[in-house]
Amino acid sequence: MNGLACQVLREGKPVADAVLVSSRTNVERKRLTLAHELAHRIIRSTGNPAIKLEAAMNRFAGAFLVPGQHLIQEAGEGRRRITYHEIVRLKHMYGVSAAAMLVRLGQVGVLPRAAVQRAFRTFARSWRKSEPEPIDGNQGFGAFEKPQRFKGLVWRALGEELISPVRAATLLNESLDTVERQITGPAIRPGAGIT
Repeated sequence: MNGLACQVLREGKPVADAVLVSSRTNVERKRLTLAHELAHRIIRSTGNPAIKLEAAMNRFAGAFLVPGQHLIQEAGEGRRRITYHEIVRLKHMYGVSAAAMLVRLGQVGVLPRAAVQRAFRTFARSWRKSEPEPIDGNQGFGAFEKPQRFKGLVWRALGEELISPVRAATLLNESLDTVERQITGPAIRPGAGIT
């Protein structure tokens, strides 16, 4: 399982919604899973029995991460084919998997359905198991989309003196020396004033 959406209950009453995603998946998969699970929290039914709920969640996730009009502007309208290089460039631009990008290109009409199907039978056959040219976890979306809330709350608690620097260092998995330097900022050289 890559992710799930749930509701946190207190005394039988809902107090918060939560979306969890596996830390063992790549950046591209995490982003799509988060958007998919967000859809589960806001969409209860499709209103059309012919449209499967999971398919609607996937479509929402694709549209949320790769807006149709912008993709058409980037890739061009009514294409017959697209190169591997273009797919990789677009996948890095939008932070989604190559397979998701290929599907989205078909959904918005950049590529005909037959071209998408042909791609998945040929050069894109392995993309659902092995991501081509993955986004590095420390660059671009990989660096930007790291959870920051917990760190922010620890620093706030420290600033409000609700926890000690020792406790903050433990929670942040940092040395006490590093945390103390971050509390006071860089040391000022003797004789140098703040101007």
